[in-house]
Amino acid sequence: MKSNQHQEDKWQRNLLSDLDYIKMHLRYPWKNGMKAPLYVAATFIAVYIALLLVDRLWATAKTDFIHFFLPLSALALAILSIIHYLNSLRFTAIETGLGKNLNRQLLFSFLLKKQLLSYEHPQCPDIIQILSRPVNINSEQREVLVFIATENRILVNSHFTENHWIILLKKRHDKSMARALGEYIADSKKQSKADTKRYGQS
Repeated sequence: MKSNQHQEDKWQRNLLSDLDYIKMHLRYPWKNGMKAPLYVAATFIAVYIALLLVDRLWATAKTDFIHFFLPLSALALAILSIIHYLNSLRFTAIETGLGKNLNRQLLFSFLLKKQLLSYEHPQCPDIIQILSRPVNINSEQREVLVFIATENRILVNSHFTENHWIILLKKRHDKSMARALGEYIADSKKQSKADTKRYGQS
């Protein structure tokens, strides 16, 4: 029992440490497990570059572009995957100018209007999450939208429940959700100003 409590306390400290890092740098902190996709892609790129160099060194006849199309396409896919993966670690920051508690209320109001079922992180109520339906009928893989209510802004990101290599290129919905939330916040501020002005004239 004491061991379980110690593990839970350690996990809680790590979570809060990660949360502080995200608020400061607007991205997830680097951890060993998160570097694996980069290692795979870097190895993939290195092997293809080596094969291309060997091929050019030993080539005795002029070759046309089609000879390089497949390896160059694979190389481009690996590079795009790396860029996409690095971008996926970053959070979109929506400036609100409001305190943390008001941002939480604003966020829940937005999700309620969108009729989206959300839940608070059990160890940290500042983190609100949405779990999507399965990506396809043959898999239980889901997209998890993550919102963090903090001082003056709301942070948005998403990830998939299974981190397969192909998932790196799957379409994520955090950017579109962040845009919708930003528009909702702007409309709410306009409505609040209009109400204040109307009541002031009453």
